[in-house]
This record gives sequence, structure tokens and C-alpha cells, in this order.
Amino acid sequence: MACDLVDMHGSVLEQLINAYEKNEADYFAYEENNFFQPLCAIYTLNAWKSLMKGLLDGSLANYSFQHILNNAKTFRLHTSLQAAFANYNTANAVNEPGNLK
Repeated sequence: MACDLVDMHGSVLEQLINAYEKNEADYFAYEENNFFQPLCAIYTLNAWKSLMKGLLDGSLANYSFQHILNNAKTFRLHTSLQAAFANYNTANAVNEPGNLK
């Protein structure tokens, strides 16, 4: 998980772990409006092997991780807590009023 997801909720992580434990897929990621949240996700060994194979043999034609997740065996999760994915890249962004709840 990315270190700048400071609004992340434990329930979002629990849902991710539960999905991983109960379902078969190579990737487990939150998705909203066909956009994945790749910084809070689970990537299995099979996902890594497939990605490395594509890189090494040249069959990976598109390096966009959104493209990879859309075309792989990805378990898509959804949450109403979209604020958990707010991404803060500077100290100023974290310190702006109303950004941290």
C-alpha cells in the first residue's frame, strides 16, 4: 500500500484481504468508473510471473497498469469510501484544511 494514502480505512483493507482469501484471481484491486486504485491492491505470484513473462518475451504490448488490470484475471472491488483513496503527494496537501478527517 502506498504511504501517501493517509485516509485509508481499516474496513477497506479488510474487504481487500477477505476478497483475496475467498476468491481466485491474479489481481485484487478497487475499481470505480473503470479506473483501478492500484496503490492499495494485492498482486499474486501468478500475476508477477505473467507480467514478467510478457516483459521478457515482448508480448506485453501495453505497459499501462490500468490496461493490464483490465485485461488480466482481476477481482474488482468497490467501496463507498472513495475518500480512503485520496492521494497526498506533498506536506502542504496533507496540511490543507479539510484534507484529513
